[in-house]
Amino acid sequence: MERIPLACLGCGETARLSEINASFRLQRRLCELGFLKGTELTCIHIAPAGSPIAVWVRGTIIAIRRNLCEKILVERCC
Repeated sequence: MERIPLACLGCGETARLSEINASFRLQRRLCELGFLKGTELTCIHIAPAGSPIAVWVRGTIIAIRRNLCEKILVERCC
């Protein structure tokens, strides 16, 4: 499957987390928030300016800046 940045998902689209291309510290923080490999993520809302993006992860909605969403690679779910 093709990997795309989380920022490319549209509202309502679901994907599986594939990889996080960020510093170890940032990867660790995202893991603490539930961003683990294989986890399903759903884009809930994109702010009018494009940032932040609200993502449903493991029963929680988390707002993430667009520049960080560019570093989170996902695979679209069918």
